[in-house]
Amino acid sequence: MSKRVTQLMVRELGEYFRELDPCVVMSYLGIDAEEATQMRATLREKDVRLRVVKNSLSRIALREIGREDLVGLIDGPTAIASGGEDPIALAKLVAECAKGKDDVNILGGFCDGDMLSAEQVETFAKIPSREALYAQILGGIHGPLAGVAGMFASIQRSLVTALKAIADQKAEQQA
Repeated sequence: MSKRVTQLMVRELGEYFRELDPCVVMSYLGIDAEEATQMRATLREKDVRLRVVKNSLSRIALREIGREDLVGLIDGPTAIASGGEDPIALAKLVAECAKGKDDVNILGGFCDGDMLSAEQVETFAKIPSREALYAQILGGIHGPLAGVAGMFASIQRSLVTALKAIADQKAEQQA
């Protein structure tokens, strides 16, 4: 490859890496073309891009843009997943794609300017979805409110019962 082509590729990779937030870096050693195509299709459905990167050029590009922390993740056959709704959804989706594939390993990631270890990305993947968290919050709010509503209904029933007893007692006294 000529020096000019290499420089253009490094510049293009640098621009790509600048926009990576959030991203998940994974190794895919030994994955066949059919599995890779299936993984890309699954990720693309959720608006996540998967890009296989050339190690030497990626390391140069990362150093040039000041992302030394990501350089250590680029080792062996490496792919970077980026995009999606949010960092949690991205981590869940990548972990789901990697599940059952011994050759696909999460190496780490990058989110909100911070480097993430593989363990942190996997922890993100275990967090319930946004919808599930909303349901938990609403359930937590609904429980006490339902208790308060039940208490007011109980007071109302007690009042009605007491008033009926008083009315019956007065009716007996008048008769």
